[in-house]
Amino acid sequence: KGKKVIFSRAGVQLIFPFSLAKHLQRFLAHNGPASFPEERALLAHLQRQAARGDDITIDAAYPWYRGPRNIMKRRVSFLLADLLAAGEFEIRAPGASAPVMTLTMAEYGSYCGELCGVGGRAFLLPGCKVVLYTVDWIS
Repeated sequence: KGKKVIFSRAGVQLIFPFSLAKHLQRFLAHNGPASFPEERALLAHLQRQAARGDDITIDAAYPWYRGPRNIMKRRVSFLLADLLAAGEFEIRAPGASAPVMTLTMAEYGSYCGELCGVGGRAFLLPGCKVVLYTVDWIS
């Protein structure tokens, strides 16, 4: 089955194939690693953890992922949003034997005038529980 990367978010587990690391490698090769130190750090972390065990679990307990203003948390959110939008994931509620079958992506935006607004993506479980959101633009 292969290694998995498991992110705990909003009371559920987002489970991605280890190809997440390959996704990061492609991103860095295409965009130049010098401009993306957080992505380089995440890739190095994934590679170290993969060498130690089967699955990699990342949650709020990880020191580099704590804090509301943590840049790594925001950068990881963009990566996860891209993978969720591409359908490369599984979602499990704690203790559930079957994955959650429905995830909705909603784009949002708020405009307060010329060159004034904010927008992004929200990923919702049934019942409108937000699993992940990103702020993709601000003007």
